[in-house]
Amino acid sequence: MLGGSQDRDAPITLCVFPHQRQFVAVDVRENRQKAIHVLTVDQLTGGEFVSSVERSFEELIRMPGIGFTDLISIPQQIELAMRVHALRRVLELLGTGDDLDVEDATGAVGLLFFSGPMLAIGDARLNGTLKEIFDGKLADDELALLSGKLRELIAAERKAEKAQSAKSIEGLIRGDDGPFVTIWRQDSGE
Repeated sequence: MLGGSQDRDAPITLCVFPHQRQFVAVDVRENRQKAIHVLTVDQLTGGEFVSSVERSFEELIRMPGIGFTDLISIPQQIELAMRVHALRRVLELLGTGDDLDVEDATGAVGLLFFSGPMLAIGDARLNGTLKEIFDGKLADDELALLSGKLRELIAAERKAEKAQSAKSIEGLIRGDDGPFVTIWRQDSGE
């Protein structure tokens, strides 16, 4: 569930669900406005986000003296630019992000990725894990709010994964999915 002990000490933790348009940002900084933020992809990509990403992309492809290896590494550089711009935007949405260096966000932002077997986590284990991660950093009512929202998103993600699996089977039958398809996957707990 955790990427390491650094995630436990991160002042901001993002709880991400691959098929959901919502995600949860947990802010445990001392100067926070509030601790639990439910954000959407639309909020993230609003404001100057798109134009700043476009500027970064343009700078990459218009580098003077660009060589072949530079050219073929542009996808990785775009991925990095997207991460930086997304983190910058998250900090804007959370408010007062002046104390974090987005360019070097290692350890500054933790990531809890809810997918596959993580969607089978029971309520007691989820609550225990959240308490372990945020012990002393969140009040009991904030932990309860976080747990409730995560359970809601876990249920929605399970439903989305089942729908995706059904689409894959339908694509296999119709022949729309090309030569490779997953024909069996361990159920994620339902």
